[in-house]
Amino acid sequence: MWAWLGQRFSALVALGLVIYHYFDPINQRAQNCLIAFVVFHAMLGVRVILLDLGVLREKHQKLALFVLSGVGVVLLAAGVLWNR
Repeated sequence: MWAWLGQRFSALVALGLVIYHYFDPINQRAQNCLIAFVVFHAMLGVRVILLDLGVLREKHQKLALFVLSGVGVVLLAAGVLWNR
């Protein structure tokens, strides 16, 4: 349930940051926050897709969450470094 709530919250925050970015495209901090929330939302979405397709079993949900969190951190670091 917490992953579901986190994904919904991240979608709302990312939408707000996209709107803010439209009006202030130069703000680096807002761009980095946008990257962070989009990556977080995407990794939770990949987890849900894998569960729905039956690739992951329910007993492996926590492991998948940690592995996808690690992938998300790597993608976030790459995105922030690319955004410099």
